[in-house]
Amino acid sequence: MKTNLTRWLPPISKMPARKTALCAAGFAAVCGGIAGPAAAASGAPAAADYTTAAVVKQAPHDKQAPHDKQAPHDKQAPHDKSGMGKSGMGKDNGKPGANTKPHTAPAPPMPVAKQLNYQYQLQSNFFYCGPAATRIAVSVQGHSPSQDELATKLGTTINGTNSAVDTTRVLNAVDGNKSYHTTSIPGKNATPAQATKFRSDVVQAINAGNPIVANIAGTATDTLGGMHSYDGGHYVTVVGYQDNGNSVLVADPADTVADGSYWVHTTDFANWMGTRGYSS
Repeated sequence: MKTNLTRWLPPISKMPARKTALCAAGFAAVCGGIAGPAAAASGAPAAADYTTAAVVKQAPHDKQAPHDKQAPHDKQAPHDKSGMGKSGMGKDNGKPGANTKPHTAPAPPMPVAKQLNYQYQLQSNFFYCGPAATRIAVSVQGHSPSQDELATKLGTTINGTNSAVDTTRVLNAVDGNKSYHTTSIPGKNATPAQATKFRSDVVQAINAGNPIVANIAGTATDTLGGMHSYDGGHYVTVVGYQDNGNSVLVADPADTVADGSYWVHTTDFANWMGTRGYSS
């Protein structure tokens, strides 16, 4: 573009007034056709501003014939050879609808807290924590088997319920959707990866309407400072979460205080399941 302009743009200071006006008008028409659409799309100054700047810059170098003796600009430098389309603008020129993807609405944000509606029951004897915790869980889906029925299905004896493998099996049998699986935490404490997975499992399960039945052992402290000790092992039900899953709501079938529920930090709860596991 610069080479073509210098061929036909004479110095204004050496041009008669009539030719100066005609030359400026011709230059404005050409630059308006070239820069006009792109300038409008990008928010750049109007074509008249570019015309003035170009005349001042090119005048000292122009020693060629006047503009009216030159071939029309569109025959010397077609837009298509400069990488521009038929409209005079490239693919990424900001033209509405050019090279854009259909708008997709963002996914709704996940809840930061959720609690399920459940029916709480105290365990009916000292070794029925497994059946009672399972009974609390299935009540969310509207099931109401007795603790004795569940004890039979779980294989519960005076020594308790063997493991989370049994609660997983019975939860799937009662609910019928077979969505539960067992996760083990074999070490004394959960690893950071296991604690992170447990948090993710809690959020996913509770959002899907499925409580978690956990097999715990030892002592844990709730968020209010209360201590809960079960050195011989115990089963509880996780029925909610808050703070994006960083705390879990526990329904404890052996807790006789109020409604038997309390909050525990998720990492502390994961450690509470050390050497055992959970059904989610």
